Amino acid sequence: MDNNILSFLNSDFFISSLQAFALTIFGAWVWDTFLRVKRRYSTQRADRKSQKSFASYNPADDGLIKLNQWSLSHPLKRRNHKVIVDPQRPSQGFIPSEKLTLESEKLQKAGYSGDICYLTGVQIDHNESVAGRVFSLKVTPCDYSEHIAACKIVGSDDKTRNEIISRMRDNPFKYLSNPVPSNIFVNVVVLSRENFLAVRRSRSVETAKDEWVPGVAETMKIKIDLPGDEEDLFTLSRRCLKEELNLDEDMYGEINIAWFGLSELTLGAIAIAVVELKDDITEMYVEDLASNSHSSYEQDGFKWFPLNEAKLTSFIDGTDKDLSNMRWINFTKKSLIEALRFKTLFRL
Repeated sequence: MDNNILSFLNSDFFISSLQAFALTIFGAWVWDTFLRVKRRYSTQRADRKSQKSFASYNPADDGLIKLNQWSLSHPLKRRNHKVIVDPQRPSQGFIPSEKLTLESEKLQKAGYSGDICYLTGVQIDHNESVAGRVFSLKVTPCDYSEHIAACKIVGSDDKTRNEIISRMRDNPFKYLSNPVPSNIFVNVVVLSRENFLAVRRSRSVETAKDEWVPGVAETMKIKIDLPGDEEDLFTLSRRCLKEELNLDEDMYGEINIAWFGLSELTLGAIAIAVVELKDDITEMYVEDLASNSHSSYEQDGFKWFPLNEAKLTSFIDGTDKDLSNMRWINFTKKSLIEALRFKTLFRL
């Protein structure tokens, strides 16, 4: 080796520079580790605080049954979520098939039709094994008319409704092996820097007319002719934001799936997701975009309300002068609790 190179490698300047570089790398590693530990501690503390702050609220009072919930420190990632299509429809002994078919055909003739799917199985991501890292949904194709028909039949038959609700509450996972045709939908709570978006459903929709929704909602579709192209909770959320509000993917941050369960009202499954708008997307701009969206006819009002612990607590208690005097859809309180919980994640 050249003597000049050897001299340089042995020089105080090179050794000092090498030491400085090593210290810089080590310092960056220590700082990054500190930030990750701080973030995890903060998210775990936020989870515990949320559970304590709203311990008096029971989702069952709003007809909601939990199947899974994600924490801030262990969120659901797209790579750990999949949807499996099972074309074989399971039997259900709640509604006579002839009665369901007849009512469904009436609704199809009236224009209520569309390819959707309903939940027939769930694999929870308990994270206790490699396979347990995946949150998987098993879905079966059905027609939108069947879902509406089932809700109408059950709505006018207390005995049948009580049997279904009792089975759902007793063991929701077992119920999914023989469920009535229903739907899977997502409620995406949309946050600005300090507020959440409330959307009033118009009288043009079939369900929840004139009711306010915290954000927007959309029903899952399925494409059984294109294996691997099935909609999942993340792609459903993106489609929901595009069709309902005309929002492109670069207008909001990461989609956070917060909660998943069953709804006694719809007899189907509901996912709650939370997104935050990018800083340059204003509330007024969102309303302007929504007025030209694919589903603008489904909406006839927009409002923005602060989302904080005091506001939400008074709403749950029924004492908030703004929110408590409005007609809200049944999952509103649960969705806002989850939104406030994940709002903490956006601020870390």
